Amino acid sequence: MTSAEINRSKPASYESRSDPRVGCELPVEFWGDGMSGSLRATSRDLSVGGVCILTRSPLDYRSIGNLRIHLPSGPLSVRAAGRWQHWDRTAGVILTGVAFQGLDERSQDLLWDHVLEAGKQLARFLLRHSHLRDIGIDGASALAHASRLALYGPGEMIYREGAVQDSPRSIFVVQEGEVVLRLRVRGAIDTDFASLKPGEVFGGLPMFADVGHHETALARTRVRLIEIDERAYPHLLRSRPGVAQQLANTVTLAHAARMRASFQRSV
Repeated sequence: MTSAEINRSKPASYESRSDPRVGCELPVEFWGDGMSGSLRATSRDLSVGGVCILTRSPLDYRSIGNLRIHLPSGPLSVRAAGRWQHWDRTAGVILTGVAFQGLDERSQDLLWDHVLEAGKQLARFLLRHSHLRDIGIDGASALAHASRLALYGPGEMIYREGAVQDSPRSIFVVQEGEVVLRLRVRGAIDTDFASLKPGEVFGGLPMFADVGHHETALARTRVRLIEIDERAYPHLLRSRPGVAQQLANTVTLAHAARMRASFQRSV
């Protein structure tokens, strides 16, 4: 499949999952019609109703019929059906949405246990170690269950200055590693103006203002990011408007503070 075909496969209801999800990195295997054997992937988020998996090359998601997730409690095999596929151009990866089919009660319980425990750990991190510590336990839990995991290696670009279509319009929180923010000065000189450590919030402005990114974000080390993307945020806005507004305020204030500090250093 070409990149255009992959992105056309994404329906309007892309990721409008009714069950709470949580960002997580778990090994996944899947099988289907026309596949000579199992293929391997990594989860980006998980809910009781489905999983988003990451691969480095495209696949016929419509042929997926069976899937095994390696949960911390042990492997779980389920019947599954591919629902959508999207090419993340910036990261150079393929995201595929898979829905679970005919889950029995034991499988549902195992998935719920993992989603709730992972969400609790993520909410605890947001409360104790991030710029969102004032959002409260309930708000942190809501954000955790609207999240996706994003992973980047050293030197990989997260988003590009000025980009609108080819970069994620997402809010990120650094969970592990270090992210560098870079500006192009006078159209020619790339200048690093911020180094972000775990707990710091960045990105998101294109989602609120429909403009390009004001800076380039790069992974200085291997980074693990908590991501609230442009499809999860509207759901959060509808279901938890106070939490969504506080998130938007935090993103805007963090960006303004960095721009102000950068301007003061340059004068």
